Amino acid sequence: MKFNSIALGKTRGSMGNFTTQNWKGINVARAKPVDVANPNTPLQQTQRRKFALLVLWSKMLASVLNVGLSKAAIKKTVFNLFTSLAFKNGAVTDNGTSAAIDPALIQVSSGSAVNIATATVGFTGTTYTASITALLGSPPPADSVMYCAVVDISDSANPALIGFGSKVGLDGTLSVTTSKDSASVEAQGYLFYINSATNQPCDSLAV
Repeated sequence: MKFNSIALGKTRGSMGNFTTQNWKGINVARAKPVDVANPNTPLQQTQRRKFALLVLWSKMLASVLNVGLSKAAIKKTVFNLFTSLAFKNGAVTDNGTSAAIDPALIQVSSGSAVNIATATVGFTGTTYTASITALLGSPPPADSVMYCAVVDISDSANPALIGFGSKVGLDGTLSVTTSKDSASVEAQGYLFYINSATNQPCDSLAV
């Protein structure tokens, strides 16, 4: 619960069943649970499995998310935005016993820049290449920066970021050197750019 209250002012500490603090300029009050009859219901177990998997992915993608999501994470953490987008996009599911991520539905950047419509990628040896072939609107300035992250999704329980690179300009090909050879991995790429005029990223495209 968020408060903008003259009565509360800038509060911090506990009052009865509430704990208050100032977070990112917002006065926040959290209610403490009074009585939880069963803290381990099937629904709670499902949510814990989903969040555990999202924590794993967010840590693995930390360097990418800091570039792609920090501008849009207004009055929330990058992790909160990442998980919100994952749930919104249906990227995380649970079958009652285990949670799973659909890598193609993961979003690593978000912003107001014109989105990428189509792109081509290639992966040979330890070089992953990506080229933007079309945008969903007018192109940004020539000095905008394109980014590509490459994740090894061969082991769903242990995904690994194997490459992250950038180049100035959206024309031509971005080449990313990976830490693993193409023959030994199943790769998922994430492509986005930051508009140099607005400093805003586009929504990432899974490639």
